[in-house]
Amino acid sequence: MTTKYIKALCLALPPLLLTELAFAENASSADNLDPVSELVEKLRDKEESLASRNDELALQQAKLDDLLVKRATLEDELSNLKRKRSNAKAALDAKFQDLIADPSTDISPYQQTYQQAWQKVNEQQQDQAANETAIIEQKKHLAKLRA
Repeated sequence: MTTKYIKALCLALPPLLLTELAFAENASSADNLDPVSELVEKLRDKEESLASRNDELALQQAKLDDLLVKRATLEDELSNLKRKRSNAKAALDAKFQDLIADPSTDISPYQQTYQQAWQKVNEQQQDQAANETAIIEQKKHLAKLRA
């Protein structure tokens, strides 16, 4: 009778053990796939992050380039305004000499022209100073992004 039970047990155990072994292999292979897919996902996230950072760098570099172009434009405009101020000053000086010779000479239009030219030069210099500050800040921001 015991041999009958042993035979029955021997016949019943292998399918159970094989099923457990198959489940263990499936779980093991699923565990192996998860870390790989996790790594692939992390790599994809890093690539997206790098692309985003590169886009941001390009945008900030474009802003800096625009500021540098604006600097050149402001310098040209300042040069022109200084020339106009110099011309207005020369005209005012000439009219002032006329005033000394003839006290009835009206120099107010020349004075106003000179004052306006002086005001425009002053405003342009302030714009240049603001632009220089913006350039310095943009360079710092760009350096921080690159680091």
